[in-house]
Amino acid sequence: MRNIKFFIILALILVFSGIYVNQCSAIPYWGRKYRTECHTCHFHFPKLTALGEAFRKLGYRFPDGPYEERVQDKSIHKGALELLPVSFDLTTIAELERDEGISFNDFGGDFLILSGGTINSKISFYGSLNFFVDGDSDDIDTIIPRMNVMYRPFRDPFLQIKVGRFEPRVLGVSNFRTITPAFGILNKTVGDNEWNLEPYQQGIELSGILAAGRVAYNAGLVEGRGNKQNDFKDFYGRLEYKFSGLRLDGTQEGEPFSGFISDSWKDNSLTIGVFGYHGEADLKRTAKETVEFAGIDSVSSQSRSRGNIVRISHTPGLGGGGHDDEEEDEGGGFSKEDRFFKVGADVNWFWGKLNVLGGYALQHHDAPLADDINESITEHQAFAEVDYAFNHWFEPTIRYEAFLQENNGEMLQRIQPQLNFHLGETLHLFISEDFVKDSDDKGFNATTGIAGFDIVF
Repeated sequence: MRNIKFFIILALILVFSGIYVNQCSAIPYWGRKYRTECHTCHFHFPKLTALGEAFRKLGYRFPDGPYEERVQDKSIHKGALELLPVSFDLTTIAELERDEGISFNDFGGDFLILSGGTINSKISFYGSLNFFVDGDSDDIDTIIPRMNVMYRPFRDPFLQIKVGRFEPRVLGVSNFRTITPAFGILNKTVGDNEWNLEPYQQGIELSGILAAGRVAYNAGLVEGRGNKQNDFKDFYGRLEYKFSGLRLDGTQEGEPFSGFISDSWKDNSLTIGVFGYHGEADLKRTAKETVEFAGIDSVSSQSRSRGNIVRISHTPGLGGGGHDDEEEDEGGGFSKEDRFFKVGADVNWFWGKLNVLGGYALQHHDAPLADDINESITEHQAFAEVDYAFNHWFEPTIRYEAFLQENNGEMLQRIQPQLNFHLGETLHLFISEDFVKDSDDKGFNATTGIAGFDIVF
């Protein structure tokens, strides 16, 4: 009962504060540049509509038509704020740990500066800078999760080249474009290998749209992340096909883009994608260091979902154990190589106000344990999510995730329901709960509840 009262009181405070904040009528940079509402490209920031996804795939450009013509119209007056390609994002949350009580350590603790633009008809750029405060120590840390330049050499979008730091387009979902907690399939690590897909990789990515706007591809060559740097380059690829709905290039059955689409968040369609990633990591652990199983940090996943700083780490029961027979390095620790791959498929189905997401990945590591050079790990990862937009201001969501290791039969499951309230175009209020079950549990246990808001301007 105490927990329920806490969330009700906090939700009311956030709603009333949100009504006040919304009076500023702040609109992020893309809306200012193209003289349109945020709902043109977003269900609710940062989740994209079909048109918003096409805008992203085209290098932050609309298909040829009224919007591109309007932004190039010199007769339209533009103020200093409209000319500056910068937007801001502030996330604040309160968390309720079942064993520790209420914490305000993440109040005002996550601030993101976003920048993006088009230099000419062929070159565009995107970047972000994340500031976040450690509530326990008051230290301010920064990270640059994205900083890249995109080049489209031809008018037809069959080829685009991206260079820099970016989230690799392997799955059809991204923690940068979701209103829910971070996806474990993107963040989770296996054993002592610290690699995961997000928040970023550094390298080069080729992408494009083919087959009259129904097929899209991505292929990348990157450094890998999370471990000791080595000379091996990871590589990945993705291929997707969209049935019905707005085409992947933002057009409707080949017709020129005609401007604002009424109820652009409705797109009756089905997108199916397949993907693969191959990498090689140099694992390193000092002789005094022990393997720590931190579990799933749902609060950090939510508060950092935009910057995606905190990853889902070693899950209880999903790694560790064995003996030490690695090669000792000069620093007094151990170093070894782990070759790995991740393959799978995903779906994204829209029907009216309903959005259903799902995905499966098989992830295999040859030697991911620092204290056992001979043991490999194969893990099955899956998720399913249902979102329903009752209207532009209320959208409940629920997600199920499962992680199963073949080696020992250990399985971790998680259910995350969330209520999302959107006051205007720039303020997102959310209330979420985490229910987790591992192989030793008889049922799901409530672990962490959170409530907070995210404002973009």
